[in-house]
Amino acid sequence: MSYHTTTSSPLSFDQQETHTASSGITTLPYEILSHIFVIHTFEDERVDPRYPFLVPDKSHGPLHISSISRQWRQIALTTPILWSSIFVRHYPDLRLVKLWLERSRSHPLTFCLKPQTSRDKTSERLRFTEAAFSLFSTQLHRWRSICLHLQDSTAKAFLALPLSNATLLDQASVRCDLKTGKLVFAALSACPRLRLLTWSGDCCIPPVAESTFWSQLTSIDLKCCTVSIGECVTLLRHCPNTSRLSIWNVSDGQLQKDYPHTTLLHLQEFIVKGSEYDFSRVFNFFSMPALHYLSVCHISTGNCYSNIQALLDRSGCHLQRFALEDHSLTQLDVITFFQNSVIRSIPRVTFNVTPRSMDYHACLAALKESRFSHGPVFGKHELEAIYMGWGEPCVRYIVSIEGWSDS
Repeated sequence: MSYHTTTSSPLSFDQQETHTASSGITTLPYEILSHIFVIHTFEDERVDPRYPFLVPDKSHGPLHISSISRQWRQIALTTPILWSSIFVRHYPDLRLVKLWLERSRSHPLTFCLKPQTSRDKTSERLRFTEAAFSLFSTQLHRWRSICLHLQDSTAKAFLALPLSNATLLDQASVRCDLKTGKLVFAALSACPRLRLLTWSGDCCIPPVAESTFWSQLTSIDLKCCTVSIGECVTLLRHCPNTSRLSIWNVSDGQLQKDYPHTTLLHLQEFIVKGSEYDFSRVFNFFSMPALHYLSVCHISTGNCYSNIQALLDRSGCHLQRFALEDHSLTQLDVITFFQNSVIRSIPRVTFNVTPRSMDYHACLAALKESRFSHGPVFGKHELEAIYMGWGEPCVRYIVSIEGWSDS
């Protein structure tokens, strides 16, 4: 497939080639130039490092590189990785998408198909999205990392795919706000090598079954979906190899008392947000010896802090960071909480509260007194307290080793 590009340079193609040759760049081996092109393409300021997808465009990226000279064009055309990452969000020319797919050859494919907004449901947009998804569907065997925001037609098309053939798929970020969301989520379990999963949607996840799918995941991020406290415990028990788990909404529900105790040897980051009840009961069934980052967001109840402290004591982990967001935190709660030796040993502690909850100046004064009455409580560590006001500017206090001076 031929696709001719134009350049804003006043030099003709032959003049550019002569200029490039005279610069000495052509003396570099093809392999080195190819590597330089890859670094330049994927470290471009227009590329978000969290989502390394490239918008098919003539003004930058591999198509621009291939317009510089015949030599550069030849190198770009024989470097499939340059064309293997595609971001379809607005309305790029579908001929460019096809060109990228052709020139990426058999290289594993990374792509993002995301409508401009969730309300962008015009007939033109839907037809374009369907056409783009149809192109990517033909390359299912090459999928490695995908980011999809599925709407009605694309969700149906996704469910029709033989996902067991996606043998290279390692990372998936999927959003589906439809009633078919449960089916889409369940369909992902057919992917044989999926390791990193981000799920966004308003529907609850399906019941966790005894399957190798959960045990193969090393990173799970459940956004905007409700997980009951019982499902949360069951999910953790079936994810022994997960190193990072984030659950944005743990809701109330029945919790059995006879769950066996489970040690999660690989869990390093645990981010959990709950409702107005004590979801910290989840911690009672687990030990997490590798945990180095724990983030808890909820409205407090009586046993929460003791459950967190028991988890840390039981796990014997060396937390490097602990974050607590609790809009019912009181001055006494903070002082009591930070008397715990495990909490005092954490290098970085962050807690977010509201001005209704406490007087920060009084709290810091009390913590200073606690430090001097109990010896070097915080040592070289740092307490970061964020004062979250209702409609007020955010004021940050940093308590450091120089004697709890706030800045």
